Amino acid sequence: KLDLYGIDIDGDRIENAREYLNSNGIKANLIHGDFLKNIFEDERFDIIATNFLFLWLKDLKSAFSEIFRILKQEGILFIFGEPDYGGLIEYPNSNIKKALYSNLLKEGADPEVGRKLNQYFSDKFEVMEKFCTSIPWIANSNKEELLKEVDFFSELLKDEDWNPDVMRICI
Repeated sequence: KLDLYGIDIDGDRIENAREYLNSNGIKANLIHGDFLKNIFEDERFDIIATNFLFLWLKDLKSAFSEIFRILKQEGILFIFGEPDYGGLIEYPNSNIKKALYSNLLKEGADPEVGRKLNQYFSDKFEVMEKFCTSIPWIANSNKEELLKEVDFFSELLKDEDWNPDVMRICI
């Protein structure tokens, strides 16, 4: 039997997940709440997967303590989408790195969390594989998707000092 759980502090994301899962016939227990204050018993889960969780947490030590508590001894932890915008390479320079970094700080995120994570789990977990992928912005490759991404960032970073036209020219 597969028991799926999801927890998020943002009620809108829980509702979006519920709609998506229901429309695809997937049953899951979705909880609107704070992961750091959950009610799960010790060693409850075989697998824990996070996606952009640590980017938004102020206390990484507490988060990993909680994961260690609720993950079974031989459990698996998947960490997805934890960026290191401090290491972002931008060419040509549109100033998007500075704009993203600034925007994330204003929103309460840690734009360099990706480089900090290993210290919190390497002594507790057997790290079986670590990898990072990156998709370069190549002219005429996925042009439509890349233009949508520029539009997304244009809206998100409208109050920041950056030049989306530099990116559009390269696409």
